[in-house]
Amino acid sequence: MDDFVHVKCPKGESYSELFSRVTIFIHKVTATNAKSVAIISHAGVIRAIHSCFNKISLVDSMNIPVAFGEIFAFQWKGDAKTPLP
Repeated sequence: MDDFVHVKCPKGESYSELFSRVTIFIHKVTATNAKSVAIISHAGVIRAIHSCFNKISLVDSMNIPVAFGEIFAFQWKGDAKTPLP
């Protein structure tokens, strides 16, 4: 697929749509008073979170290796009023 960021999979969403959905969720989570949150997901969402927190383009985020069963830890040190990167 030439443009996997914007082209939808059959009966699915594009990577940019997935990124938007993940970003909305991350904003909601960081607006809570939760001290920690566990997210269990597939590689696409993990790469989208990397992209959100580390300002990596969606195209480049697909080069982030995500092994089966791998655990990632992300830290948000802001508060609900601090925008995500």
